[in-house]
Amino acid sequence: GRSWSGESGAWGLHLKSSQPILVRRRAQAGAQEASLSRSTPTFELPPAVPVLGIGTDSHAVTWLGEPAADVLIAEARDAGLPLGEGTEDRVTLTPGGLATRAAFEAFVEASGGIAGDVVGTLAEPCARWACEPAFGSPVQLVRLRGGGRATPDRLAAAEVIEVPVDSRPFEIPLLDEVGGRTETLHGSAALVISAQTFAGVLWANLMGLGPRLFQTLPGPAGTRPLRLALAAIRAGSTDPERLGAKLVSRGSDVHVHPSAVVEASVLMDGAVVDAGAIVRHSIIGPGARVEPQGLCLGSVLGPGAVLQRRGFVTYGMLDRDAVCGGTLQLGYVGPGAQLKVGALLLDQVLGGPVRVSVDGTLHDAPLGVLGAALGARSVVGARVTVAAGRV
Repeated sequence: GRSWSGESGAWGLHLKSSQPILVRRRAQAGAQEASLSRSTPTFELPPAVPVLGIGTDSHAVTWLGEPAADVLIAEARDAGLPLGEGTEDRVTLTPGGLATRAAFEAFVEASGGIAGDVVGTLAEPCARWACEPAFGSPVQLVRLRGGGRATPDRLAAAEVIEVPVDSRPFEIPLLDEVGGRTETLHGSAALVISAQTFAGVLWANLMGLGPRLFQTLPGPAGTRPLRLALAAIRAGSTDPERLGAKLVSRGSDVHVHPSAVVEASVLMDGAVVDAGAIVRHSIIGPGARVEPQGLCLGSVLGPGAVLQRRGFVTYGMLDRDAVCGGTLQLGYVGPGAQLKVGALLLDQVLGGPVRVSVDGTLHDAPLGVLGAALGARSVVGARVTVAAGRV
């Protein structure tokens, strides 16, 4: 153990006479470690930072259908970390950070036996999302013994650990060059990511979308077997993709037109999906609407957002009260912003990766592809095209 290393020489010289002391010290150290690991930390929201060029901040921006601060508090609570003040250990993140329940749980377990302050990063390959240059400054998990604030001095003196988490590789086909290419990503329920740029906000939603659907669609544990059985009957198969397509989570006052197609998606309170619309593998936030013949694939709509008639969004995001009547892929429409009918946000460039400006420095986007972003309350007129990576 760490606390014994400085005395190993003395124990070697006086082994017989000091044996009871050695046993007692080991017992005391074990008791201390057990006591540390049993303590229940509280959670503190990390400081908010502006999302560069967007006109909102990392607390107010939409994450998985709701304000990021609300989702972050819920993820921490589900990990056994209630909001609190006092002398308890405190878990938080560095400014602008977002993290999921699985990340909090793994960090609390890994840091439980360490006596002092702890700073944690997820182990590879999941570490990339917390330190992606296109997302802004790196994000770390923080555990403060005895509470207090995460001052620069405390962070500098804290013990740094890597937190092991499970992940699964999956292949992403890309068409940004002749003949296309394939990249491998590693998905995990444990996610730590920065929301300091629109690219970080977008990828926080994309990488969090799959785990959230997987956790939510089967329903509560008590009714899960029945829901899965009914879904298998409707699908006529136990194939995961066919079965999953029949699972839809609906909040209160949700309206789905009989001619709409909704598969493997979460519809929050007051959501509306109109006639002929298609929604797959997506989260439709509170009061959001997909109008007739709108197409929403693998995307997140924030509270009150509207995907207009024949609008198209795939692997993208509409923030709260945003309106999209055009086409976007890997793009972001900010709070109250509007993408008019026929407008297009590009997501690739020829001959190289899409690059993003962060505090005046250009960084390659993850995988080399990324859409454009509209800041809060901005408007892009009908049939206008915006180049990839622009804000």
